[in-house]
Amino acid sequence: MDLGCRVARSRGFRYNEGMKKTLLFTWALWAVCLPLQSAGSAAKHPIDDWLTGCMEKDPSTRGMNNCLGQAYEKWDLELNRVYQDLSGRLGVEARSVLREAQRAWIAFRDRELAWLARFYGGLDGTMYANMLAADRVDLVKRRVLELASYLDVLNQQ
Repeated sequence: MDLGCRVARSRGFRYNEGMKKTLLFTWALWAVCLPLQSAGSAAKHPIDDWLTGCMEKDPSTRGMNNCLGQAYEKWDLELNRVYQDLSGRLGVEARSVLREAQRAWIAFRDRELAWLARFYGGLDGTMYANMLAADRVDLVKRRVLELASYLDVLNQQ
């Protein structure tokens, strides 16, 4: 029995399988969108706007998964752009340290994504594919925003 069922039954709720699927879908949508909305930046990034529009056009599980896959690619391109901008603004020594840090982050990202795939892959239900896709997006987005914040510091000097 899943956690949602245990919590609901412990509070005296009774519902059928259709209601369970609706609740799980609602929870999955919330789990997918919340990290994307609150990932550390007050201003909304254009990729966030694109993702919101894409998911509104096709809110099906498959549609959301496709949108999240495309968002991952967009954030990955943005990561490369921001990294190059930041690297170009640094001196030789700082650039070398940034390169080492980025390589370490890439190794972390790859291990983290392998862990997430194993974790979500072991769970029963189609919503977990979207949760995996959302976590992938969030992981890269957070790195973009982190590197962009360093660029902001340099731009304020």
